Amino acid sequence: MPDSESGKSSGPKRYRTWYRRQRRQELLRRWSTITVIVAFLGSLLAYQNRDLLNPWRERAAVREARELIKQGDRPGAILRARDAVHLNPRSLEGSRLLAELLDEGNSRETLDWRQRVAQIEPNQPKSLLALARSAERWEDWVLAGEALGAIPEKDRSTAVYHELAASVALGQGQAPGVAEAHYAAALQIDPANETNQLNLARLQLRSDNEASQHAARLTLERLKAKPALALPALRVLAAGAGIGDNTPAAVQAARELAAHPAALLVDRFTLLGAFKQSESPEFSDYLRQMESLAITNAPAGAELIRWMTANGLTEPAVEWARKLPSPVASQEAIVLALAEALTLLKDWDRLEDLLEPVTARENEFLRQAYLARAYREKAQEVDASESWRLAVRAAQKDAARLARLAQIATSWNWTSEAEEAWWTVAKGAINKDLALSQLGKIYRARNDTHGLYRVARQLHQIQPKAIAPANDTAALALLLSMDRSSAIPLAQENYSKEPTNPVVAATYLYSLQVQGKVDEALGLVSGLSDAQLQAGKLPLYAGLVFTAAGKRDEARRHLEAAGKIPDLLTEEKGLLAEALKPPTPSRREKAGARK
Repeated sequence: MPDSESGKSSGPKRYRTWYRRQRRQELLRRWSTITVIVAFLGSLLAYQNRDLLNPWRERAAVREARELIKQGDRPGAILRARDAVHLNPRSLEGSRLLAELLDEGNSRETLDWRQRVAQIEPNQPKSLLALARSAERWEDWVLAGEALGAIPEKDRSTAVYHELAASVALGQGQAPGVAEAHYAAALQIDPANETNQLNLARLQLRSDNEASQHAARLTLERLKAKPALALPALRVLAAGAGIGDNTPAAVQAARELAAHPAALLVDRFTLLGAFKQSESPEFSDYLRQMESLAITNAPAGAELIRWMTANGLTEPAVEWARKLPSPVASQEAIVLALAEALTLLKDWDRLEDLLEPVTARENEFLRQAYLARAYREKAQEVDASESWRLAVRAAQKDAARLARLAQIATSWNWTSEAEEAWWTVAKGAINKDLALSQLGKIYRARNDTHGLYRVARQLHQIQPKAIAPANDTAALALLLSMDRSSAIPLAQENYSKEPTNPVVAATYLYSLQVQGKVDEALGLVSGLSDAQLQAGKLPLYAGLVFTAAGKRDEARRHLEAAGKIPDLLTEEKGLLAEALKPPTPSRREKAGARK
């Protein structure tokens, strides 16, 4: 009985247990499904409303970046600022903060973020001035000039603007008077700014105006008494000995400079140069002092060798270098300075012996370049080509080194190597204007119009608002019959901006002629004065217009003047020769001649 009773009772119990288990599993499946659906809907809602969430996250990232700056965690602040601009590529605060942080870290990437800020808030003087300041720091004079040019006219009457404009004018190689005018304008606005007083005095000291020179000296004498400005003021005064001013005042300034407690090695060389240029009897003794100072100091020794080489003392420099103790003589700085001296002396055997056994750490590109020179001068062309290839390879990732290598090739008249190196520099981020300027010199020297066109087009791309490269691009394209669909409107646009510019007028005149608009071209010529028609290459293009119009006598007068122009391109000489040919007689004229 008990067994039967237990059997009867265990069945319902097991059923209830199984049912409850199934019920729990069913509830668990339902809740799992609901959780997945809710998560999916939440994700979908968040994605659809990311534009609402991202601004909050962006502001939070900027706040955290600023807090990290206060804590001294600059790398962390940069990461959070990058997060902000990742969330919103047009984040003004994130971009500005990133630009400031990178600027403090002396990173060239600063320029990219300064440009981003200027794009997000266009025509804002503060952002454009910051961009110009950073571009000035990295000597990107094209970008600095563009940034200043974008500042609205009404916002340019500030001392900061004129200070930057002066610096950019000097960096771009403009006439010193341009920078001088900007510094003067800055001082009118902020007369107490002693740095600008110093900068203006530096320019005035080099002017041809005696009154300006006198005023500059008075300013510099006053500023040298200021502790913060004593060294720069003395350097400007002492530099007079390097620009032909050998007065006792310049030499005395050099003495004071070298004796200053904070003077650098270069300041002692300034005094040495002052003694030499003024033919002072103190020169020899001071040179021996410098030699004694440098004999155990490789950087100072290298500078002394370079100074002596630059000042006509190359052989004494090489002789002095032979006395250096071995640990100093084997230093990279000494080896490379001596390589420059031996190159000037054309001592190729010793140059090769000096460079072959060593390997430079920081300046391997220079060692290989000088080896290439030694090999080529000794007619070892295979070795020379290989060393030059290694020099380029060693400099490839450093724009400054590559530019120096290009300058070396240019100074050696290695035209093909210089051309290749300068084009590599021109395609990089810095020294573009220098590279294109050097390439222009190469192509002008060999009258290579296609090369000049390539340079002009590249310059026009990086300076789209500048008239000179735009005009060169149009003129050269027309001469070469290339891309006339772009060159013709470009010539017209340039002329509309500067109709009195004879170079621009010549290009526009030729563009009218190639379009067959001879009457319009004649009208343009008739509106020019005789003085204008004699400027630049206008005699050639005016003569071509008169030739096309059948006015042979008028054409010849201009074409004969064009024949005296010294810098005509090959294609222009061809146009001139063709225009000077006598006209081909017509059939009627030929028949009349036979009768």
